[in-house]
Amino acid sequence: MDKRQQGMMMFRIAVVLAAAGGLWLSFQPPGESQGVSLRAFSDFFLAQPKTAAKPGKPLARPAEKTLIASPAALALSADGTLFIAERNARIWQVTDGIPTLYADLPDLQSVQRLSVDRQGQLYIATAKPARVWRLDTARRLQAFAGGGDGLKQLTATPDYLSLNRVTGMALSDDRTLHLVSGGKLIGIYQGATAKYLNYDAENPNAGYFYMGDRGGGVQKQVSLMTMRPDGGLAINADGRMFINNRGGIFQVVGTTGARLVSRGRTFPHDGDLCAEGRRHLLIAERHEIVQLDTESGDSTTVYADPAWDIADLETDGRFIYVLDDNSHRVYRIGREGEVSPFPAPEHNRA
Repeated sequence: MDKRQQGMMMFRIAVVLAAAGGLWLSFQPPGESQGVSLRAFSDFFLAQPKTAAKPGKPLARPAEKTLIASPAALALSADGTLFIAERNARIWQVTDGIPTLYADLPDLQSVQRLSVDRQGQLYIATAKPARVWRLDTARRLQAFAGGGDGLKQLTATPDYLSLNRVTGMALSDDRTLHLVSGGKLIGIYQGATAKYLNYDAENPNAGYFYMGDRGGGVQKQVSLMTMRPDGGLAINADGRMFINNRGGIFQVVGTTGARLVSRGRTFPHDGDLCAEGRRHLLIAERHEIVQLDTESGDSTTVYADPAWDIADLETDGRFIYVLDDNSHRVYRIGREGEVSPFPAPEHNRA
């Protein structure tokens, strides 16, 4: 094989390897040189970074390990302490931006919702097993609700409840725990009695399904029995309860009625709710946070990030805390719209 043939062969090999590796080579035609050196090409290829960068973007770096790796639910206590529950039921307490492990509950999996009462007791809704648990301030865990086949009468003890996916959970001042699960609004009173608020266990076919008039100017009141909520739940500073009923936001009136407060706008069916003071709600709308005036029905987007998928949110009046399912991080938003990971990265390194 003469030098020209050898050069052509080396040229073809180089082109094949360059195409496979995404490399661009500069070379001279083999007739004007001795061809491309395989050894030189090999040395050049092996010297390249193993992670290819897209044009105009820096090379990807390995993900940094964090203490809070898989946040699933948030709860904010009366003193401003943020609790973050991971999917594997590790509970973190964040005080002054510093996270500490509050409880590790290895027997629980797939945390769905988290609430905290004024005494500091935590209520944890899990899918495995499908129950609500209470963790007292001494870190003692006990089953609080669920594990049964469902209520067959108007009231029963909470262990009769059959809980599907819990999408909303909130506590009132009298320590009544309210849940939204499987289209049912449930009240658990003093941990002793459970009741469906929108479903007659003794007459399951009672009532009818009402989507709500979202275009009119009159705030209609309908029977609570017509509600089939599948989103968030919130109780404001006045003790008023609000539910997301198939994208319409309703205030629960008494024990039997519901009043539409979100006129002219439909929200995601599973969007979370968070009370902001006495008059406003914050609503998670995928990548937006919407403030709803529950008196006028007016709504305003207060923050949006197209990269987010908001799973949970809390506010203490100064900051909004957001759990983003896409990045698996918690963020804090200030009054001026400034956003930062929370806890800060330097406090969240494993």
